[in-house]
Amino acid sequence: MPLSIFGYLGIIALIGIIVNDSLVLVSKMNTFLKEGMEFKEAVYQAGVVRFRAIFLTSLTTIAGLAPLMLEKSFQAQFLIPMAVSVSYGITIATVITLIILPVMLMVKNELKRRFHWARH
Repeated sequence: MPLSIFGYLGIIALIGIIVNDSLVLVSKMNTFLKEGMEFKEAVYQAGVVRFRAIFLTSLTTIAGLAPLMLEKSFQAQFLIPMAVSVSYGITIATVITLIILPVMLMVKNELKRRFHWARH
């Protein structure tokens, strides 16, 4: 399927959704850190607490776009690339937000802890 201008608009919308999901997770993690929780536990608890919100938001967005992706009418043909790019992008972004982002935060914190002497 060729990518049209609507497909590119879908990608731009997708960037906003990804940033929002990541902010929800990181914001909750920062709240736990301010409460005095250890970093590893704060990352874990943020994932546990915000899993439902992030997952259900992604799932309902994909479910809402599914009828458009399956539409066969001529009028919908222009919007189908946008729906496809957003749906697949959200699927991948949800995995990245819920799995890869916490891992990256843990690795960053561990590197910062081990190489604290290099900052000075």
